[in-house]
Amino acid sequence: MKNKKKVKVYRKAIKKDLLNHFDCVEFKISLNFVEDKHLDLAKRFLNVVVEDKIFLNKDKFDKYNSKKFLESELNNFIFSLYGLKITPIEEMKFKKKNEIITLKKAVNLYTDKQKDRISKGTLKNYDNRKKHLFNFFDINQNVEEIGAIQAEQYQTHLSKTLSNNVVNNVMSFASGVFKHLLNRELVQKNVFNLIEYKQTTDAEKEIFTNEEIFKLLNSTNDIDYELMISLGIYSGFRIGEIQELKIENIKFDTNEIRSELKDTTTKKHTRTIPIHPNLIQILKQKIGNQKNGLLINKPKLKKSSFQNNINKYIQNIVNNKKKTFHSFRSNFAKELEDYNLKDIKILLGHKQRDITIKSYLKSNTNWNKKVEMVNSIDYSLNYEKVA
Repeated sequence: MKNKKKVKVYRKAIKKDLLNHFDCVEFKISLNFVEDKHLDLAKRFLNVVVEDKIFLNKDKFDKYNSKKFLESELNNFIFSLYGLKITPIEEMKFKKKNEIITLKKAVNLYTDKQKDRISKGTLKNYDNRKKHLFNFFDINQNVEEIGAIQAEQYQTHLSKTLSNNVVNNVMSFASGVFKHLLNRELVQKNVFNLIEYKQTTDAEKEIFTNEEIFKLLNSTNDIDYELMISLGIYSGFRIGEIQELKIENIKFDTNEIRSELKDTTTKKHTRTIPIHPNLIQILKQKIGNQKNGLLINKPKLKKSSFQNNINKYIQNIVNNKKKTFHSFRSNFAKELEDYNLKDIKILLGHKQRDITIKSYLKSNTNWNKKVEMVNSIDYSLNYEKVA
């Protein structure tokens, strides 16, 4: 055939009145070599096979033999349709029971599948998550030998040095790897599925005390670090947004900071935040007479180093490895907890699907509400700054 052969999957539920005659509630087989124009014909053929043949001898057809039977019947059907050579049912090859899938191979199978579906940034994050996995487990270990106990030990190990958010991401990656293996019937279960064992990552997010915030601001002579921290606590900006802020994004005449962070689909995450009174002085000091360029300019550092360096600075000052720059967003949200949740989400830049909320975000009539909320932030409340 000249046309490229396609692979499809056909899933059919077993009728309720026949469930007691069968060892599963549905069957799923691949419709190999069947072109789109013949798919409906193949499905109708399989329906006839299931309803007219497979249950005539219920003792013979357990789940495993039924699958072989259906695949054999489908092969015969394709043979008659396309004239393809088929393998007799007794010679059909299925997954070898002694096939060994190493952890390294499993990770490669998963990342190869995902690379065309996710952004380059996410793939880079995958590299970091792979390092954690390979540092704890032997890369040549048979994945079938990894059990729930080891998975729990891995989670506990991660929790000793990483924040709850990072632990969740790393564990989700491992779970994704095993879910892919499970779908391909290369493992019996997903031992990294967090639902299967007690979670240790649902603790309350770490936030900074007012004392720690002042300590961070007063412990550096680096105006960039001081400005980044100030933007974090008074605007709720993420570190990635701050890295991309340009001087022209700061509008003192309208008292606003506009973030335009590009995402993986070349669109922009745009969000405008009122300038808190405590930000004005340090912003003017940093900008001076400059008219354009990046707000935070450290040419010797790669973008990824911004986050690493600021986090190291933060953790050294507060002596807590679970507190990171991202924790400032928790402080920012905490200061606004008396306001409507919808308004807080808008200021935090959370994705909104509701068209009303999207319109609300762009509405000029609600700018005064944003100003009120941002200006209400006061980390000096009940705390006296040490001179």
